[in-house]
Amino acid sequence: MRRVEAEHAGGVALLLERSFALDYVEDATIFGNSLHLLLAAGVPDGRIAADLAAGAGAMSVRDIAP
Repeated sequence: MRRVEAEHAGGVALLLERSFALDYVEDATIFGNSLHLLLAAGVPDGRIAADLAAGAGAMSVRDIAP
C-alpha cells in the first residue's frame, strides 16, 4: 500500500467522488485543500493524476508519510 496527497485547483470534493470509482484506491480523506489517498503500490503518479483530473486541469500528486 502507498499513501499520496492529491491537489487540484478546482477543489477536492470532485476528486473525492472520483477516487471512490477507482479500483486501486482503498481509502480517501479530505485533508484541508487536498485529498489523502491510500492506494495499491505500483500505481504511478501520472495515472493517479490523469484518472482523478479527467481533463479538468492540472493537478499534483506526491507521496506522503503514513
